[in-house]
Amino acid sequence: MGVRFRRQQPIGKYIADFYCAKYRCVVEIDGISHDTKIEQDNDRDVYMKGLGLHILRFTQGEVLQDVEAIMNTIIASLNVPTPPLTPPSRGGE
Repeated sequence: MGVRFRRQQPIGKYIADFYCAKYRCVVEIDGISHDTKIEQDNDRDVYMKGLGLHILRFTQGEVLQDVEAIMNTIIASLNVPTPPLTPPSRGGE
């Protein structure tokens, strides 16, 4: 679908877990340690939103439980056009 994410991408003084430059999207996967970093995460989100970035946050548990649903959520949030369903050409038919 042409969507590529870079892992551990520096953005200002922060490091995004995953970043897609084409869609200006940051995906953060929060483990247990983020339970005590709510204010830091909010500051990071405010900074990145100020740069015009779209931020998606998921817990590590959500990702481990249903990675396909997470992928679908990310793709849907980007408004990525789905390719047309056309059968492959069979030369001469």
